[in-house]
Amino acid sequence: MDIKLKDYTVSLKDELSWGDSEQIQAVLTSSLKIDANARKKIEASGDNDKIDVNEMSINGDAVLDSKVKAAELIITKIIDSSEKEVTFTRDWLYSLSRSEGNKVMDAVDEIRTKESDTEGK
Repeated sequence: MDIKLKDYTVSLKDELSWGDSEQIQAVLTSSLKIDANARKKIEASGDNDKIDVNEMSINGDAVLDSKVKAAELIITKIIDSSEKEVTFTRDWLYSLSRSEGNKVMDAVDEIRTKESDTEGK
């Protein structure tokens, strides 16, 4: 899939690999904090038992970092208006206008949350 922006054409993967998904999850869960009581409950619980999420917290930066990681893994090529390839960086992503950043991240989120063709088979 290609996305046309004012100064760039951005190419994206059609879907994530298993390893891509695991890397994104690792970034997101790296700051998950679970207090000792909640940890004991989780370890003793069954798969469908409810866990009190009030005993857990996650750093908001980890959510943003996981989105940037997803973009890094999903964006395969960036070509600027002079036909030169641009390397993906957090700074490049942050420098996009709000509307263009949203356009890129909406596509990234769609791919990130899409089930693969083989899931559920």
